[in-house]
Amino acid sequence: MSAGRPDQNRLIRILVAVDAVLVGALVIALVVTGVNRGTRTGTAATTGSSVGGSASAAPSGSASSGPAHFRLPSGNIACTLTADSATCTIANATFTVPPVAGCTGTVGHTVVLDAHGVTTPCETGPAPGPAGADVPALPYGSSSTLGGRTCTSATDGVTCTDARGVGFRLARESLTLLPQGTAPSATPAPSATTASNVTSGSGPTGGKGKGKGKG
Repeated sequence: MSAGRPDQNRLIRILVAVDAVLVGALVIALVVTGVNRGTRTGTAATTGSSVGGSASAAPSGSASSGPAHFRLPSGNIACTLTADSATCTIANATFTVPPVAGCTGTVGHTVVLDAHGVTTPCETGPAPGPAGADVPALPYGSSSTLGGRTCTSATDGVTCTDARGVGFRLARESLTLLPQGTAPSATPAPSATTASNVTSGSGPTGGKGKGKGKG
């Protein structure tokens, strides 16, 4: 009996040591599992916020308004949109506009659309030249919007209208007023002799103006 006790005590110590090792290993395993889980959660949260941020920051198609100052690819027509108006100039034009009383300059190289409608103001000094390459080109078929007015570039000129459909189509061979029956408020209504040059359209995209060629 006395000889067996040391062996028994040794066995107990071994079992206690093994238990301690197992408990320590279990604790370490639990700690590592918790850290990994927290890391995965943090990564998921970070990824989610990053994706969410990207989605909210990415502009939608409808939010894209295009350049406020642009030219048609031909360079003959250039436009500027502001919060109050859309103004387009044309370097080379073959149409004529009824003169403005008292104007000693030229009429027809500049067309303005604002809250009062369409005007062709009297301009003094030389006619505008073609827009240079430093002015952004608005590709044919593209539009730019600002201040409730939209200008659309096309091979037959530029069309600018407001929310009411009031506006103009400007091309090398014609200035078409939109919608039908409107006239530039700064000039007399087109007479029968000038109707072929300054015409009225049937709507924002209608009209049979003579705008041919690339602006």
